[in-house]
Amino acid sequence: MTTLFDRISNYNLLNYLLPGALFTVFLETITEHTITLNNVVIDLFMWYFIGLVISRVGSLVVEPALRKIGFIERTEYSEYVAATASDRQIQVLLEASNMYRTLLALFAVLFVVKITEPIILRFGVTNNVMHYAGLGALMILFAVSYRKQTRYIVRRVKIAIGESEAPGRPATLT
Repeated sequence: MTTLFDRISNYNLLNYLLPGALFTVFLETITEHTITLNNVVIDLFMWYFIGLVISRVGSLVVEPALRKIGFIERTEYSEYVAATASDRQIQVLLEASNMYRTLLALFAVLFVVKITEPIILRFGVTNNVMHYAGLGALMILFAVSYRKQTRYIVRRVKIAIGESEAPGRPATLT
């Protein structure tokens, strides 16, 4: 178990485990829902997974929405790769930025849960329907995450071997 914890990076702690634990605490405080299972090992894995999901929501929903309204801007990925080669601080700043994005997503998800809770109760949506909806949403979330990660890898490989990025599709750092 110690080797598992040794392999968890600061990034994973700040962007997955901490937001997952915070989400659980806030959810149990502002709603009637309980996620904690009172088993430290299982709870740690649950918090990590919840944080991973929240991080993906931040990357795939919150960030694009903020870019669309002009709240944030991004640079082309090839520029990011070139800049990080000469300035290692950029990667540290990006990790902090990703943590803020994940925390924003955490509060957005809590907000959505809180405002939809009375609607779900009012219309008598069953737990079974909620389970199917949740599984479907997770499948879509991770399919899109997989696609995004694969594109990221392909872009990085192309930059590494000196190929330009696909014409008409400038890559942005996300």
